[in-house]
Amino acid sequence: MRRWISESAAQNFVSALAHTAVMMPDPTEFLPVTRDAKDDYLIALAQARDVDFIVSGDQDLLSWSPQIPSVVTPAQFEEALRAAYGR
Repeated sequence: MRRWISESAAQNFVSALAHTAVMMPDPTEFLPVTRDAKDDYLIALAQARDVDFIVSGDQDLLSWSPQIPSVVTPAQFEEALRAAYGR
């Protein structure tokens, strides 16, 4: 990660997540919806919590269709945050 962001920026980000994130248990039952069965729980969790995005670089998630919720890369998520918060 250090080649993309500084250690202090990473620490600030993790700290912000720790203060705002809501931890939820993984679902115990879910349907197979992606090419990689190990990703299906994540889709089920995201849908159950009605999230806006799944942020991932995983090609199986990025190519999954229909994307409900949308799956975006970290760079795309950063762009969305900058657009929303003007930074």
